[in-house]
Amino acid sequence: MRLAEHAVTAAAAAPVPVTVRTETIEHFTASGGEQFDAVVCSLVLCSVGDPQDVARQLFSLLRPGGQLRYLEHIAGTGGRARLQRIADATVWPRLFGNCHTHRHTERSLADAGFMLAAARREWTLPRWLPVPVAEFAIGRAVRPS
Repeated sequence: MRLAEHAVTAAAAAPVPVTVRTETIEHFTASGGEQFDAVVCSLVLCSVGDPQDVARQLFSLLRPGGQLRYLEHIAGTGGRARLQRIADATVWPRLFGNCHTHRHTERSLADAGFMLAAARREWTLPRWLPVPVAEFAIGRAVRPS
């Protein structure tokens, strides 16, 4: 909830009306009918049981032209990919809120119907550091009109 408090503060200063909601996606899909202009997903798709299902639910909650802004762990390549798969199969999810570091998040979003309008990769830690969560995907996915 600490991040939600920051979001509420930032929303109050935004140049456009912003409503911050903290319910899970299941709340909105169960209630039906409500659609959004934008959804922010930060370190969520790495932690859910079925990221493809959540991506489809997010797609269904956005109006045509609506945007999903995301920051997520992503699958690496080479040695880091092997490290991620080992971490995901052993202790990493248990220690870090079910976080799975070797997920193909952007592929899940595209498979759900999103168009990736802006996407980039960012290294938050040095590439040489042997940890599975050094690289993130940051982007904007759009529900086509």
